[in-house]
Amino acid sequence: MPARSHLPWFLGVALAASTLAGCRNDSIAITACEVPPDGPPAVPMVFVFAGESNSGGLASNAEATAEELAARPSVQIMNLYSGTFDFEDLHIGFNNLVDHAGISDNPEYVPAPPNDILVHGMELGLANAVEAGAFGRRCSVYLVKTGQGGSSIEEWDAAGPYWAKFLQRTDAAKDRVPANTRWIVWYSQGINDTVYGVPRPNWKAATVEHLAKIRAQLPGCQIILTEFQSMPKDDGYPQLNAAIRGLVAADPTLSSVATDGAGTDGAIHWSYAGFRDVVVPAMVAATRL
Repeated sequence: MPARSHLPWFLGVALAASTLAGCRNDSIAITACEVPPDGPPAVPMVFVFAGESNSGGLASNAEATAEELAARPSVQIMNLYSGTFDFEDLHIGFNNLVDHAGISDNPEYVPAPPNDILVHGMELGLANAVEAGAFGRRCSVYLVKTGQGGSSIEEWDAAGPYWAKFLQRTDAAKDRVPANTRWIVWYSQGINDTVYGVPRPNWKAATVEHLAKIRAQLPGCQIILTEFQSMPKDDGYPQLNAAIRGLVAADPTLSSVATDGAGTDGAIHWSYAGFRDVVVPAMVAATRL
């Protein structure tokens, strides 16, 4: 496996302050987080990844380290294989992309289903962040992936199959996590509507309605949207970014993050380094502890 070119900001901070954070990283190796026994327990956190293909991820596993590809208890991902919807250790390449249209049903990315997955998304960086102490006293978080590749905002209509799956997975999570859990939605959507030429006012109106559905399903959740600064500027993404910022300006419960400089694989999908070094650190920084 190739070595990392450099550490994300939160790993560097954790190396300098691992004792205070309650987590330990030996050199650049990822090790289990250890929380001291004193002090109140942290409120559990459930991360919900929602949206289109970048919420699933097409970053190559071949670029990740051996530690990043090992089973990682720091992220308890919902099991979508068995139908039980229980949580289990994240294991990139085996359980990180299941039942995600355009990815898990594409032999280029999953050549031997169900557990030969060649790509990943924000889950790798989320595990790095947890293990580096980015979430305070939490040594593990829950993760529910709900995105669907190639989806336009109209396909997330309340009567559609994608929303039904979102409800099924989040309802199951509610039955399996503590009642005081904090819900964090990392949301990435708008590329497909830009490619399809959906009028921006239509996209904004449908997105407002969709985000309201998410808030109704997950009361009190924090929703953080990705912007798309590293996508081709001549393809309409500056206008999409402006529309996203307009949504945030009109709704103080929303926030968004810039993604300038995030590397891509192709024109519209973030790469391993793009997720690890830019997108996920920005989302972590915007997440309320």
